[in-house]
Amino acid sequence: MSIRIYETAIQSVKPNRMLLLAAIDAYGRLGDYEKVIQTFEEYETHAPRDLDAFNTTVLALSKSNSADHAAYAINIFNEIESLNLIPDINSYYGALQVCSTHARWKDALTFLKEMEEIGIPPDRTTMILALKSCSHGQKEVGKHQTAQLIFDSMESKGIVRDEAAYEPLILSLEIAGEWTPAIDKFNEIPKRGLMWTNGIYNSVMRMLSRMRLFDAGQDLFDKMPSTGLTPDADSYAALFLNCKRAAEFKRAEKGIEEANKQGIEMSVSMLEALCECASKNGLKDKAIEFLNELRHGMKVTPSVSAYSAVLEVCGNLRDAENVELLYKELNGQDLEPLAYDTLIYALGRCGKVDEAKKVFSKMKSIGITPKVSTYNMLICAAGESKEPQLAIDLFDAMPTEGIDRDHETYARMMEALKGTKYDEDMFCVFKDLQNGLTTDTFKEIVKRQKVDTLEVGQ
Repeated sequence: MSIRIYETAIQSVKPNRMLLLAAIDAYGRLGDYEKVIQTFEEYETHAPRDLDAFNTTVLALSKSNSADHAAYAINIFNEIESLNLIPDINSYYGALQVCSTHARWKDALTFLKEMEEIGIPPDRTTMILALKSCSHGQKEVGKHQTAQLIFDSMESKGIVRDEAAYEPLILSLEIAGEWTPAIDKFNEIPKRGLMWTNGIYNSVMRMLSRMRLFDAGQDLFDKMPSTGLTPDADSYAALFLNCKRAAEFKRAEKGIEEANKQGIEMSVSMLEALCECASKNGLKDKAIEFLNELRHGMKVTPSVSAYSAVLEVCGNLRDAENVELLYKELNGQDLEPLAYDTLIYALGRCGKVDEAKKVFSKMKSIGITPKVSTYNMLICAAGESKEPQLAIDLFDAMPTEGIDRDHETYARMMEALKGTKYDEDMFCVFKDLQNGLTTDTFKEIVKRQKVDTLEVGQ
């Protein structure tokens, strides 16, 4: 209604301040963020921009998922003081809502400090919004520490720390991989007379799956009704993540049936979890089916973890066709270090060592430091392609690159040498492992073990 009134009015009369503000708010509610920006930029042709114009525009843009809209909102927020206007609590509500939507936790912390400096005491809403800015997005240095700092400061400010405060804190700890402290906070909630939320409960179930405490994760799901919670789509996704052991896909299928009966439609998070579940159960075709439903049915880009899971099972089964297809889809995407390891492994298992080497080189070129697992996967690739010299070169390079070998390194080396001209030397590697891990080169290990064997024979 506000939009129709505004668009009709501007055809015959000059819009006034109240009409312009109502139009910006209405466009924001409709999700027409370009119109929000257009109306704000045209505002001064009709009326002077006052604090309400800035506040209304920032708040209208705060729900947009566009990073460009978020940047625009923060920029005009920062213009307020330069125009000799004084931001009020509503200004910070809008700015912190932008931070909450876009995980701009550094900006959120800055805004809280600014509020204190200009004499605006942060209230419960601003603190919760700042906490939420830490509760999603990528793992970043200082992110969960900032969440903990904000959470701790609430008590000293006399702000009640209820479920709305605990949930983003726990989610921030989940992102950081700080699973034990997160579970401690989970256990603290009922002791403080508070109730678990679905968001908190689902987060802990996901963490239990990452810790491979699958029985505990399944048990937690089964106990949801007794806590007063009703499982939602993310609850079922967390259940599927806890069904990764052999022969547990049936438990996941039962969960799918239960969700259907409750009228819960298959969601992106459920399908991504099922990709992981099916892959870990060795059900390649099922995993690809779920991945295809994401790509073609829901028309979304699957998460890197979903891609990685399917890549791994295709690699295990040496399905070169699907590995090549997935590799092309992932090429150019920003991947996590573990995803690079999986990609190298899958390509290597299919004998595509040259492609695996390209992935390894790309990692280094964009500043990702290969870990011991990365070298292990590339040694595996060398073995699958019957390139023992490449495996030896990688084995030798690890200490010089500051990478400590582990037991898997030796196991991969023995596999890579088996059936090659270095077949006999494979046993030297095995004997060396029995004596403890070393930083010696392959040639030094073989020479030492042969000398030791000769001395024993004499």
